[in-house]
Amino acid sequence: EEDDNKKKVDVPERDYFLGMYLLRISHEREADINNLIGFAKYLKEQNVDDIVIDVYGTGDYLNEFLDKIFDNEVEDYICYCGETSNPKNQMKNHDAVVDFTLNHSFGMPYIEAILNGKMVYCTENTGSREVLNGIEGCIYTSYADLLDKIRKFPQVTDDQLRSNYDKISKVYSREVLGEKFVDFLEK
Repeated sequence: EEDDNKKKVDVPERDYFLGMYLLRISHEREADINNLIGFAKYLKEQNVDDIVIDVYGTGDYLNEFLDKIFDNEVEDYICYCGETSNPKNQMKNHDAVVDFTLNHSFGMPYIEAILNGKMVYCTENTGSREVLNGIEGCIYTSYADLLDKIRKFPQVTDDQLRSNYDKISKVYSREVLGEKFVDFLEK
């Protein structure tokens, strides 16, 4: 009999992996948008047809972003879903959070994803180094590496997600942050 902690993550019945990317779609984030487009183009070149990245966000670069999706003919890989005021609820409908951000000063999306029981796949940046320190399998180094991590996603176990949750909550839970804030005020 299989140990409950070693069972694989429940992946909804569908024929594709569904990633979620939270993004401020602005001119300042053009490099991140180009990174996302680059991954979609890579999937297209590799004839991958079972990965879709839902993008949530808005900003002053939205029209250009949508043009890039259609100009590069990657609408089968990137789905623009508009704004979300409830990312936690949206995460429930996705397999993992996939982040193409090249420079996060702080990895709040990573914390939120892991505290909601999701796997994170992201580039190495300031935020990912700080937040994901000690959490295995999150940082990808190339499009091929990201594709490999997504392909291996069904082998992620409940135990691994619980371990990720425990590591993040020890540092970033509301209780821990609240205690740190009170300690700061008392000094």
